[in-house]
Amino acid sequence: MTATAKPAHLHGLDGLRGVACLAVFVDHVEQYAEWLSWPHAYGPALQALGRQGVELFFVLSGYLITYRMLLEQRARGRVSISAFYVRRALRIWPLYYLVVLIAFAAVPWLMHHAAGAYVRDAWSWYLDGIPGDGRLLLYVVLLPHIAYFTAPPVLCAAHLWSIGVEEQFYVVWPWLMRLAGRRTLAMFALVVLAGFALNDLVFPWGEELRRFVGSDALEHLRAYADHAHMEAMAVGAFVGWGAVYERAQLERLASDPLVRVFAYLALPFGWYFYLNWHTELGPSLVYAFALAALSHGARSRFLDWAPVGALGTRSYAFYLLHPFALFSTALVFERAGLLAKPLASWAFRVLGLLLTLCFAEAAHRFVEVRTLRMKDRLGAIVDGVASALKFA
Repeated sequence: MTATAKPAHLHGLDGLRGVACLAVFVDHVEQYAEWLSWPHAYGPALQALGRQGVELFFVLSGYLITYRMLLEQRARGRVSISAFYVRRALRIWPLYYLVVLIAFAAVPWLMHHAAGAYVRDAWSWYLDGIPGDGRLLLYVVLLPHIAYFTAPPVLCAAHLWSIGVEEQFYVVWPWLMRLAGRRTLAMFALVVLAGFALNDLVFPWGEELRRFVGSDALEHLRAYADHAHMEAMAVGAFVGWGAVYERAQLERLASDPLVRVFAYLALPFGWYFYLNWHTELGPSLVYAFALAALSHGARSRFLDWAPVGALGTRSYAFYLLHPFALFSTALVFERAGLLAKPLASWAFRVLGLLLTLCFAEAAHRFVEVRTLRMKDRLGAIVDGVASALKFA
């Protein structure tokens, strides 16, 4: 039995990516407004909005990666792990390392040579904290999430913690699926339960553990569990399994108009759920429901609207580069003497978004498109070499 490796029948995925990256942008642009001492809305509500934008990304990642691996398994009888790693590396690494270069080379140079007193005062913590603390090594070896909660933040790169989390998922997930064999659903459930146990059962009552574990070590473990998000990606994997083996059921579910209404409402409800109960699993389940209903039904006027879809296809570049775009906008405003002008904060928000879109388009066109053309071809070559060596 053969199956295509591309989810051509699924709708709204790029639109959901676009919604997710805009949620993160709104959170971060208000954070930058706070740093620049402008009126802002930054606070718990927007922090939760940004966090849930990332959570939606994680559910989507678990869904698509699992879906494509299951299709490959059905079509070929196995999943080529080596080819999978090549494809993921070509998708993630080029832009990731570009942002690392920007954060550790371009941003310090700009802070010393282009920033004025106002911007330097806003980000003086960065000038004091960047040199010689080992964070660069953690970023280079794809462990930015470890740096995120063990060291001071890196300006224009702190958000890369989520890339480190996804990279860990990509490393272990193919092997877990291979070990699970026909018991993939049981494996998904175990991962979900493990994440739920750490985040929602163990650490809310973690004071008792301090008798046996040092407080710093416990706090690092708690922060790691809080950012690991394996349960979110495993929840997405359930939907990916359903898209392969229970597609007719999902399409029947998605054809119900009331279900689609609830699927749209699920997106803001996930944010509300996290804001009030601060649990990871609940919003993940809500987003998985929305994903299952919206991707298997009729085309959405909003999610499949061309501008939203175009934003979604550029969402990775948008997400990675938006902090540098906001930082660059702040530098331009300071150099032009606009920081103290009336309505400067609103102009900053608009121009920051426009510059982010420009950066994302350039990165998509000159980096992503070229590497994506290579990934399937190189993946097939690596798979052939690995098969030949195994046969030999």
